[in-house]
Amino acid sequence: MIIISSLIQTLVPFFVSLSAPTVAEDSGSVKVSTYNIQNGLDTYTIDLLAELAADILALQEVYEIFYHGSEINMSQLASSLSYPYYASPTNYNQRLYGLVILSKFEIIKSSFVELSGPSYTTPRGLLIADINKNNTTVRVITTHLDLPWLCLTRFNQAKTLLAQINDSIPVVVLGDFNTSNSIFDLTYWRLFTNLHDTWIVSGNPPFTGKTWPVEFSLLRVDYIFVNDYCTTVRESAELITDVQSSDHRGLSVRLLI
Repeated sequence: MIIISSLIQTLVPFFVSLSAPTVAEDSGSVKVSTYNIQNGLDTYTIDLLAELAADILALQEVYEIFYHGSEINMSQLASSLSYPYYASPTNYNQRLYGLVILSKFEIIKSSFVELSGPSYTTPRGLLIADINKNNTTVRVITTHLDLPWLCLTRFNQAKTLLAQINDSIPVVVLGDFNTSNSIFDLTYWRLFTNLHDTWIVSGNPPFTGKTWPVEFSLLRVDYIFVNDYCTTVRESAELITDVQSSDHRGLSVRLLI
């Protein structure tokens, strides 16, 4: 029974992702990254993100930002990382939700959607940015879903997320989903049957790419999902494994959009 369950968990996501568009060449591709940076940013982590040089970068748990000993705001963070555009929750407490999207491309508009969940957990939400990439609108959504054992809550949060997807434009969904890549997890099932899991699409086995905890990773909980309008560059997905910057591993992939 264990062997059958393992085969299902591995093969079903693999075969579902076979329909995802891929390309071998990366000419003209953009680098997209997600990183849960563990409760705040410091000089070390900000410098690490600068070296990462992602074209579109989504962060979670940005509760405080200190650079060279001084606390800075989102605008200063974007400037220090050489991003001309950024989005963070508006009319909400940024430190409460800890989400930010930084972009080398123009952010046309952004919005924030609160996610329902138990009052005793950290508030959750969706940060949405519509980005102009060579006159093509790309919707980027980042989130940090609820705790792993709140299965039904996370499933409903994923349903709210999927309702924000525009099926006529490229969509990138990325962040910390607190969800293992198992078809027995309803949240992952909901996501990978509606979107493409780029770690698998880029050519990696489903059981690799574990992102938490960083030093002896047991689970894959951080993801970059895309729809059919995004083409994943094969063998381009990679992990950030710096143990000083976070308790999570970050994730990057190259896309043609």
